[in-house]
Amino acid sequence: TNQAKLNALYAVRVKTNQVYQMNGFGGTAIVVASSATENATTSSGMKFNAWDQRKVITCNADGSVNYTLSESRRICDSVVHHMHIDAGVPLSRIDVAGLYAIQESITPVELGYFDYSFDDADVALGDRVQAMCNAGRILVNREGSKWVFIRDEAQPYPVATFDRRTTANSDFSLTISPTNSGGKDSVQLQWVDSEDSNTKKYIRLKWDNANNIPMFGYGANPLQIELNGCTNYAQALDRAELEMRKIVYLRNSVSDVSLSDAEYVWRGERVRWVDVADVSAGSGEVLSVDDAKYTTSEECVFDGVAVYKVCITDERGYSSPFVTATPRT
Repeated sequence: TNQAKLNALYAVRVKTNQVYQMNGFGGTAIVVASSATENATTSSGMKFNAWDQRKVITCNADGSVNYTLSESRRICDSVVHHMHIDAGVPLSRIDVAGLYAIQESITPVELGYFDYSFDDADVALGDRVQAMCNAGRILVNREGSKWVFIRDEAQPYPVATFDRRTTANSDFSLTISPTNSGGKDSVQLQWVDSEDSNTKKYIRLKWDNANNIPMFGYGANPLQIELNGCTNYAQALDRAELEMRKIVYLRNSVSDVSLSDAEYVWRGERVRWVDVADVSAGSGEVLSVDDAKYTTSEECVFDGVAVYKVCITDERGYSSPFVTATPRT
């Protein structure tokens, strides 16, 4: 006789007009209907792709948030919602105003999108925030218990100067590499095209030596990057070009020990570092100020030919822009 064998048995409870709550906010339940097949399929083998847009709280320029849920693809809204609503981090420990300012500065706007869902509950909060910010070239730093952010891009001015008076290590290390970092000569970046059935696509760049710009092409030893949360071509290309330029230009590194001037310097900010062996650069203390005339603890010798630049640090270690210095008459 014919026999039927049950490989798996599941019970489904259908509810209607059910409101799901998560941390006081409503959720969305998705019901998926699947047709039976000749061969039994277990639940672990059933995978479905869903393109949906999550409703989140939104950030304001003054550091406050709007708790009315609305659709948003912006990184700042995803980060603050995830940290404040999902993880319970107080707003006082998140630099919301700084993150909002970064988001507003990103142009075009699609370079600041994050389109991704975390399917692993064991991923730590810090790793999730890093993944969100990484899509928009935003670096995550911690100032004590507070989360602060800065975009990975050229900074307009230095925030600190490290010289003979603000460093404490005589055995500093200055490394100048004549070759590309790690022997990489190109970039291969993977992203997901949401307009093409979530298909994985690749951008491959190498360096155009004739014009000194990135160009499309294959290299012998590419830097491979998987940019999670990126679903548009412009954002993928922007990141690929950044990484290609880093390979070409980031060849110098310094390891030194600083005094308190480095206390409020974050990763990604611009600083000045003066080689203590460089006799053409000097430092000293400002003893007095008379209008635009400064008296310093160290003698400044002007040869009458070179143009001299000087910057001044305030009581908190923040550095001023360079200005031209001339001898007093």
